[in-house]
Formats: sequence, C-alpha cells, structure tokens
Amino acid sequence: MWLLLDEFFAKRGEFGITPHPMEAPLLLLHGVVAIISMYLFGWITARHVLRWWPARRRRLSGGALAAFLAVLAASGFALFFLIDDASLHIATLIHDACGLAVAVFAIQHWFFKGRGRAVDSAPRGG
Repeated sequence: MWLLLDEFFAKRGEFGITPHPMEAPLLLLHGVVAIISMYLFGWITARHVLRWWPARRRRLSGGALAAFLAVLAASGFALFFLIDDASLHIATLIHDACGLAVAVFAIQHWFFKGRGRAVDSAPRGG
C-alpha cells in the first residue's frame, strides 16, 4: 500500500514532492509488522524448516522464499543506515522488488503442494 501511495499519490508542491498523508503511518505499521515477522520466521525456521527439510519436499520453493526474506530483511536494515543517495536508491529498489516477489514465492510454497506423494508425518531419521 505504501509503495502505491509513494509512486502514484505523491503531489508536487511548491517545495518539491509532498508525500501522501498516510505514508508515514503506513511505514510505522510496516516496521512493527516487520519486527513481528522476523520473530515468526525464526519460529518457522526452528519448527517447520528443520522438521521438513530432510523430507526433500519443496526445498526449491522454500529455499527461494528464505533467500528473498533474507534479502528483504537486509535491505530493510540498509534503508536505516545508508546515507549515500545512490546506495539508498539501490537498497530501495532491492527492497521494493523483493517485497513484491516474496508474496509470489510465499503463495507458491504454501498453497501449491507440488508433485509426489504426500508426507503425513515428520520424516524419519536417516
């Protein structure tokens, strides 16, 4: 939502581009949700990934999802600490692109079961 407001609803004023009034509250909400999400993804890694990785099912989609989440988190932190305009612009583009792409990978991983037999219980050791 913030990206839409920033790209399409900012107005040019006499002092330059004026952001939409809802951008600041949405960024604050985004930050709070991001912190909660990092906790949840840590929990998912400890419970879900470690349990199901040995079963060798949906590793590609899960690995891609994890990679996009890692880049998303790193680029989000970079947005706080970078001061060079060129580097900040690159980090913004990476963060925006990964933020949009991660939804596609999450939907694909969570909702499309893939081929092969269903695994009903945790994989056995081996």
